[in-house]
Amino acid sequence: MGKKFSADGQVGAVTVEYTIANRGSQARQAAPWEITRVAAGGLTFFPMGDGGPRKGPQDLLNTTIVDGVAWFAYDAAAITADQKLFADGREGWIAHVDGDLLLVKSFADTLPAQAAPGEAEIEIYANAGHTYVEVETRAPTSVSRPRCNDLDRALDPAQARPGGDTRAPRQRTTGGSSAQPGEVVYAAPELDLEVRSRS
Repeated sequence: MGKKFSADGQVGAVTVEYTIANRGSQARQAAPWEITRVAAGGLTFFPMGDGGPRKGPQDLLNTTIVDGVAWFAYDAAAITADQKLFADGREGWIAHVDGDLLLVKSFADTLPAQAAPGEAEIEIYANAGHTYVEVETRAPTSVSRPRCNDLDRALDPAQARPGGDTRAPRQRTTGGSSAQPGEVVYAAPELDLEVRSRS
């Protein structure tokens, strides 16, 4: 597993690129999971995709949906146990605002069928101790072939599918992979973290 961080000072964004290498003899499935932990409080929101918010093992996080956008306004009094939300998003972004800071995470939008079992493209978690909120995104499940040095899978949110559907990322195979002999590299979608101060 590798992480590459690059900063763009002009737009105030950080890009995080994840790489997973399979050096084993068996094919492996992977669904990269990116968690950003913020202080308890603030407002988290994202455009809803297919279906509605659903719960997992924890209590369901209370959200309001207005005009296709899901809003989670942190209320410590309403969080009496660990709470979590699982949802499909749309447009490939989720944001969190608290005070004068705005965090925007952008990523390749994926279809619900591409999610790992029991998971979702977007997840929000609030702990019972009222100390943090997790703003989580997941890349689609992908299979890494064993001991292969010519496969470089990149998820490209700008590549449209037939019919103009840009939600499902493209996979491409190249002969010029950065993989070393005996490994396969899976390049997860770039994740842009943008933190801005509101004035």
